[in-house]
Amino acid sequence: MINRAQTCFLEALRLSMQGEKYELCVDDAADLRRILHTASIQNVLPMVCEATYQSEGVGKYPMMFSAYKKRAMNEVVSQTVRTAQFLELYQILADRGLSPIIVKGLAVRRFYPRENLRISVDEDLLIQPEQMQQYHDALLAYGLQQTDPQQNIIEEPEIAYISPDTGLYIEVHKYLLPPDSKAYGDLNRFFEHIQPMTYEYRGQKLKTLNPTDHVFFLICHSFKHFLHSGFGIRQICDLVLLSDAFADEIDWNKIWTQCQEIQADGFVSALYQIGSKYLLPDNRYSQYMKNWHSKEEDEEPMLLDVLAGGVHGASEMTRLHSSTITLNAVVNQKNHKRAGAGIWSSVFLPLESMRGRYHYLDRAPFLLPVAWIQRVFHYAGELASWKSGGNNVADSISLGNQRVELMKYYGIIK
Repeated sequence: MINRAQTCFLEALRLSMQGEKYELCVDDAADLRRILHTASIQNVLPMVCEATYQSEGVGKYPMMFSAYKKRAMNEVVSQTVRTAQFLELYQILADRGLSPIIVKGLAVRRFYPRENLRISVDEDLLIQPEQMQQYHDALLAYGLQQTDPQQNIIEEPEIAYISPDTGLYIEVHKYLLPPDSKAYGDLNRFFEHIQPMTYEYRGQKLKTLNPTDHVFFLICHSFKHFLHSGFGIRQICDLVLLSDAFADEIDWNKIWTQCQEIQADGFVSALYQIGSKYLLPDNRYSQYMKNWHSKEEDEEPMLLDVLAGGVHGASEMTRLHSSTITLNAVVNQKNHKRAGAGIWSSVFLPLESMRGRYHYLDRAPFLLPVAWIQRVFHYAGELASWKSGGNNVADSISLGNQRVELMKYYGIIK
């Protein structure tokens, strides 16, 4: 069940999304610490601090709240600077005849009452693959640095750049989802004929996905992370705010049909139930979803997983490592194998999958058994480090199996 601290956190977040204050009441310092810690791992600390800073609950423990508030203020200042730099960079790209499509980030932050309280770790740009060299040259000329200079910018589907001055982090995508993923790479087929839209922001024309594609992409993005180790509440906030802003323009039947096609209908129903119950009760999109909740899935197991996982399910190493099991279960289903085929099937991969990890297999494919042995030792080394850090393999396997059951509950796998 959702505990009291989680309930308080969700209520503070809900009111922040409406630009209102929350009168937070806590029993003790531990209660307040749980609420603020949850806000921190969910990367919504500025929103929660803004909504609660005048409440009696935080007034009881000024020293603790002050430390979290200081961190939140630093995040907001940094976000403000990065947003200004991103807009400057986008204009420079436009002056060069380049018009990337903004995905998530700034295209969604604008729907929050105080947008710079919604922190973005990076800004995502979708481009035409054949223009990669032009973007690379423009970004370097602006002063950004490629985070991994060893990456082949022509062959890799995604290249990241960072500003050494402000920390602005740009991810340039040739595809909306990693195309080489056996679990979800095929979802790119839904975005082969994108019709972008242009909107004005602070007097500047920016390009983003049209509302139907953008909402469905946010669903797919959350779905992708759910198949790994999970995702945070902020992704649901983005989804419901974007859905509400364009409720009358979105092709809801198209989205629902596509969700059913990828066996994500139970998953997306849970997301919108969380949104309507905890985040945005007074919304316009619910009227279009009268047939979406026919299965009446309980959203609470999903919400508990979201709250435990933090941003991208990265709250702890045990959870991150459990993704080996969950991804393997999805791939097995796609290959018509038993979903719970076990962790070791992800170690003893076929030759094609091992080539990218062990390049000597390109020259000597008969050495596949040797590569398997190397992979076993690699896993053994990881397991030793997990145990020393308090995150042992038994916990990861247990959590992975629990999350496989969660996927079964929402109909993603059988």
